[in-house]
Amino acid sequence: MKMMGITSPEIVALILRLLTGIASLIKLHFFWKILKLLNFSSVTKYCVLLFYALFWFHPYLAIRTSSENWGEIFLVIAMYYLLKSEIELEKSPTHTLLGGVFLGFSFLSRFQMAIVFVGIELFLILKRKFKNAVFVSIGFVFI
Repeated sequence: MKMMGITSPEIVALILRLLTGIASLIKLHFFWKILKLLNFSSVTKYCVLLFYALFWFHPYLAIRTSSENWGEIFLVIAMYYLLKSEIELEKSPTHTLLGGVFLGFSFLSRFQMAIVFVGIELFLILKRKFKNAVFVSIGFVFI
């Protein structure tokens, strides 16, 4: 930020909160897409999304620039791509690789997300989807 001439800590905090808020809105979009993938009824989708977006403390927490928020944002995006590759059964590994990449970003923002990565890998191995497990690992390691 100093390279752009922004030295005021209040302006820096405002910019970071705006970026985190926009990323949280993107997270809500991917959460909506997950609900669509899982074939929930439209009433259920709207109720869950409204509850998720308008729960009294969520807007306050969503703009906090913290590792928990960024880890959650990347985890929801990764889960969307992994669920999409699992449900649509595409031959292309693109969605599985993207899921691994976003799991890697989630790990970079919060290292405890490695537990989620291990759980997803174990799930894929137990379902005997070795190719998908390899692609998720490649995407994860790529980051």
